Amino acid sequence: MRDLGIFCSFFNASKFLKGYLDDMVNQSIFKDTSFYFLDCASNDDSKEIVKPYLDYKNVYLKVLDKDPSLYGGWNICVDWIEEDIIGNWNADDRKNRKSLQMLRNSLIEDESFDLVYGKTIVSEKSNEKFSEIKDWKIYPCLPHSFENLLRNNSPHCMPIWRKRIHKKSGYFDESLKTAADTDMWLRACRDGSKMKMIDDIIGVYYNNPNGRSSNPETLKEMIDEVMMVRRKFS
Repeated sequence: MRDLGIFCSFFNASKFLKGYLDDMVNQSIFKDTSFYFLDCASNDDSKEIVKPYLDYKNVYLKVLDKDPSLYGGWNICVDWIEEDIIGNWNADDRKNRKSLQMLRNSLIEDESFDLVYGKTIVSEKSNEKFSEIKDWKIYPCLPHSFENLLRNNSPHCMPIWRKRIHKKSGYFDESLKTAADTDMWLRACRDGSKMKMIDDIIGVYYNNPNGRSSNPETLKEMIDEVMMVRRKFS
């Protein structure tokens, strides 16, 4: 059995999936990793783009007839994945070819750690590959401590973690629209889970203008939600 399962929960992601899938098959440990795709009731051709990749024995697709919400989809994936180490990889983000290898090896080398993350480049251009990046704007990722986690969600968009975190600290809070990962990691840290940052750039975060954390129409709501979560743990 493989020890790493990566999930991608998406809705109408056809614009991004071809680049994502290219990055996926080019991962240095592609054959040693399982990839789970959850189509959350898309009404575009997203699932048709994924289907040819189901010929790989380590790629899986589940199609829902109703959108379960962002973090509802994540929770479905957490239960679906069979591997002991899991991680999220958003459809519009891109990875260094050795990203999964570096993160997985870091957890395997020390069984006591529960979550690991690395640095990411911020891109303003959709589908910009890691190998094509010219403007190296680094997301402000901080070394792990509970205090730093309160200041900034440094695991950000592509950490991997041991599934046992959820047995101890529960699942992503589906009542939250943007900050359920911040809430999850703070809860896990409070409950004794160990986390660390590796000093490597692992991928590219697309600052999607239509995303909840970057769209001016939803930005204030996102900030208010993050601040509410932080107050809960302060």
